[in-house]
This record gives sequence, C-alpha cells and structure tokens, in this order.
Amino acid sequence: PPTSPPDAAGAWQEIAADPWQQLPHRNRRLVQLVRERFPNVQVRDLAPLLFEARWAKTLREREYMRRSGRIGALGVAEAIRSTRPDYFEWEVAAAARFVYFALGQQEDAFAPILASGPNVNIIHYTELDRRLRGADLVMLDYGSDYGYYTSDVTRTWAASGSFTPEQLEYYRTVALIRDSVVAAIRPGVTVRQLLEIAQRVTRARGHEDVAWTTRTGYIGHFVGMAVHDPGPNERPFVAGVVFNVEPIIDLPERHWHFRLEDTVLVTETGHEVLTDAAPVAPEALERLYAETGVLERWKERPPR
Repeated sequence: PPTSPPDAAGAWQEIAADPWQQLPHRNRRLVQLVRERFPNVQVRDLAPLLFEARWAKTLREREYMRRSGRIGALGVAEAIRSTRPDYFEWEVAAAARFVYFALGQQEDAFAPILASGPNVNIIHYTELDRRLRGADLVMLDYGSDYGYYTSDVTRTWAASGSFTPEQLEYYRTVALIRDSVVAAIRPGVTVRQLLEIAQRVTRARGHEDVAWTTRTGYIGHFVGMAVHDPGPNERPFVAGVVFNVEPIIDLPERHWHFRLEDTVLVTETGHEVLTDAAPVAPEALERLYAETGVLERWKERPPR
C-alpha cells in the first residue's frame, strides 16, 4: 500500500526487463483479458482522476496527515534521545519504531533509513548493521502510516551529541534552506519557486557545490497516501496540498551528509508544519540528546 505510482511503474519495468522472469505486467494483462472477454466494454485509465483527487487533501484527510506527521516526528525525536556511541544503527531505529507503534500507527510508511559514519552518504541505506562511533554523523529518514496517510521526516545529528564547528556551518545552511522554503509555502506557490529560494540561500552560504538544490535541482516531493505521492511540480499549490521540504548537503569524501525533511500542509492562509515535534535547531538537538531515551532505559534494566 505505501508504494507510490512512480515507484510501482519502475518496479514493473525492472521485472519486464529481467530475462530470467519475463513476467507480464499485471495491470496490462488485466486490461488485455477484459478486452478479449468483453470486446464491447471501454477500458480507460483512472489514474488521472485518482491523482487529481489525491492532489489536495480534504479536511478529514488533513486530520489523518496531522496525526501521521506528529507520530513520525515524535519517533525521530526518540531516536535522537536514544543515540549513544557503541549502539547499533538498528537499535536506534528501533527506538523510533517503538514510539510509532505505541502512538497508534498501522505500519511504517517505509523502512527506516538510519545511517551513521560512511553510511550517511547512501541515500536509501537500510542495512542498519553498523555500530555508532563518537565522531559519526547520524541521519534518520523515517515516517509513519496512520490511517493510510503517511509522513516523512528526516533529522541529522552528531553521535557525540554536538556538531564540530565545521559541521555546524553545513548544518546551518541546510537549516536555513529548510526555514526559508517552509516560510514561503502558501497557496499559489510552485515547486520551481521554492527551489529558486533554496538555491539563493545555498549560494549566499557558499555551499552550492555540495548542495542538492544546486547540483540536482531538488528540494522535495509531495506526500499523502504514499510517501512519494503524485503531484505536478509546475502546478501552483492550493489549500490541502502536502509537500515535503528536503534540503540536502552531501560530502561523501568526508562521510558527511546533512539532511532535514518536514511534511508541510498548505493551508488557506499559509502553511502548517506537521512534523515540527522533532527539533531542528542545533541547541535543541543537543538538549534532546542529553535526555534519557527509551533505548537507554531498556539497556539499564537488570537481567531477570
């Protein structure tokens, strides 16, 4: 269910190209059989109508998105709180997942991407088998599925609890891009305009060579019933649209990767950040890290 239409189409292309399987496209095969058995019936693609219905969320859908966003953010916050050197990636991700299910999600929106050290530069890393070290950066990209509506939230922090001064400069660029783009979201704005804002901030900070906004022209994606929901980038936003802002700075030669991501609802008068329960400011990240997390409490339990 969480698979987005583009992801599903890509998967079928890979299956069709596999010479060891050569499986027919399931949907195309269905259309073929219907046309053979009912030649007088017209077969039409409902995807455009469905995508249009998914473009802007109704008031009830927005409530599901709000709940999903809060669950997603609180789980990521718990992962930050539960991070310590020598913990495994899968353990930190499990702390977030514990909160997700405790708060009522029905399933993960997608597999947790919890990366540390050299793994942070793998965009969709899901092995989670590395032990954290004190000098690592840690990045969690994760989301909840509540009532078939998804969230998608990412935070980056230091395994030691504090960024180095040089790391902090890159992090502040990502945070400034995030804040500037989110502040501009309102009805009538397009993805292209958001990207232009992000690019101006990136260049002003002198990080255009390592930022995705200038290297790949990427600033985010739509989200809803799928993590990558259908949505035309060229179409002006309307109230009810939900867009994920996702600035990224990547320095693979140093094993540094700074990413922030928030689910943002377009309202009649502006916007609402649905994942703001996870802090962004470096000082707030440090305070959260200093708290005792559920993972620490579990590890401190005396054996039975």
